[in-house]
Amino acid sequence: MRVYNPRSDILTRKSYPIDQLFRLYLDNGVIVLDKSFNKKGRGYYVLKDKETILSAKKKKLLEKRFKREDLSSLYDEMVNSL
Repeated sequence: MRVYNPRSDILTRKSYPIDQLFRLYLDNGVIVLDKSFNKKGRGYYVLKDKETILSAKKKKLLEKRFKREDLSSLYDEMVNSL
């Protein structure tokens, strides 16, 4: 896994190595958790931290970025992957 390629977390807007982040992208209208970090397309990054994920869920950040409704199952998937 690439470690030294920093990306910004959507909540804190701070840069982190990608091994500390989740990458989410849109694939044919479905938002997918990209565990390999090599899928093409616009992606957003969320810090692998339970508090950060729950804060993003509360603020509905992914819903705003992806222009979708209720992504609570995606937030739950990220929390369960920690």
